[in-house]
Amino acid sequence: MQNYTNINSKLYSELFELGGDNLVSVYAILKFAKNGAIKIYKEENRNIFHTLKTKTSLSITTLRKYIKTLSKEELCHFDKAGNFVLKGNNKLNKQYNSKKAVPIEIGSFRETKLFSFRVRIKKMEQQQKKRIDRRSEQGKIIGKMEKGYNLSKSQFNFRKAWNDKDLEYSQNSESFNANTVLSNEGFSKLKFGELKSKSSGNYWKKKLVEAGVIKTKRQFEFLKRCSQKEYLSLRYSGFRNLVFKNGKLYKEIVSKFTTTEFYKPKEEIKELKHLSFDFCFFLAQQ
Repeated sequence: MQNYTNINSKLYSELFELGGDNLVSVYAILKFAKNGAIKIYKEENRNIFHTLKTKTSLSITTLRKYIKTLSKEELCHFDKAGNFVLKGNNKLNKQYNSKKAVPIEIGSFRETKLFSFRVRIKKMEQQQKKRIDRRSEQGKIIGKMEKGYNLSKSQFNFRKAWNDKDLEYSQNSESFNANTVLSNEGFSKLKFGELKSKSSGNYWKKKLVEAGVIKTKRQFEFLKRCSQKEYLSLRYSGFRNLVFKNGKLYKEIVSKFTTTEFYKPKEEIKELKHLSFDFCFFLAQQ
């Protein structure tokens, strides 16, 4: 049995805006605990919250807090017998006029919050890959045009449809970063929907790495040859992102990242086109 549940993509976005990954995770864990049943039945002589605690491993305090929010959004309720009822998929799909969903891996509350974060990290990675592919194709077209070669029909149509940013790129076609990258500020924005601080972004990046949600690799840009004395002088002057090795000076740049997959769906999802986050779009344009 796979430890994941699917959440309507529009609902995911709404839950995140309402209560961040905490609310998304509580909803996902409750949905997973229900496991296709109509409701979670209250055990005899037990409060329903004790039953929910047993089934979800969430604390009663956490359950009371977030179920209150979910109830206000009419996503769940308690029936007359005291059983817990979560709104079904069919009603949600009809409400949002969409059947598209995102998978959330289920673990502990702490783990599930990171797995919810993965959805937005994955979307950012896909946006960057799409942009990288586009820039790569533009580079090929520019190279053929400079050499006077004829473009294929698809390349000609692609060139004809270039927008203002594409034209700017073609006029200044220096090398671009062909890796998926995300700065500490970027991780912070994706985590909270706004920039909190570089240190908060670094903290959550480390948590994602430790949980195996993402893999990162440091990157360095060669600057010049120099002596160790010159390097130390630059370090003392406040240039902390410099690295000296074998008489060469390097500057550390934004690390590469890639998200890991947690399961193999029946139909491989190549791109989460159904997800749309304004702040993801903003970051992708930077």
